[in-house]
Amino acid sequence: MTLELSIVDDRHGSMTIPFGEPEPSDDLLNKSMWSTRLRSWLDARLRTLAAAQRIQDARALRNEFVLD
Repeated sequence: MTLELSIVDDRHGSMTIPFGEPEPSDDLLNKSMWSTRLRSWLDARLRTLAAAQRIQDARALRNEFVLD
């Protein structure tokens, strides 16, 4: 299994967004692997920012991505 990483820069440094190989569950849900994995990463990042009381950063990050 190979793992590709994309780097996203923000004002506090850089963040790594993990992307990997498609999993069977991705196909069963009829979602692209990118949106599924990006949603998971984004949710985790938003929880981290909220826990650190960085609400403004969390809102700014959430507004960067539009996922349905």
